[in-house]
Amino acid sequence: MKNDIFKKMLSNVLRKTADDLDSGVYDCNDDEIADTLDILSSMNSTRELSKEEACRYLNMSRSTFDTYIRNGWIPQG
Repeated sequence: MKNDIFKKMLSNVLRKTADDLDSGVYDCNDDEIADTLDILSSMNSTRELSKEEACRYLNMSRSTFDTYIRNGWIPQG
């Protein structure tokens, strides 16, 4: 159930980002764009994300990430 919620959230974020990019309102510097591309590229690989990559991808601290895992809100790797 939560996996479906996270997939929907990811879909919405990616869709909004694509719309913002297309309309020219996506305001990021080159480093942020490169980080985003790295994370998105890693999603399409068969390897799992490291905790650091997952935290960056989800835009949360390690302690918040650990809390989400403890509460079962995201799957444990």
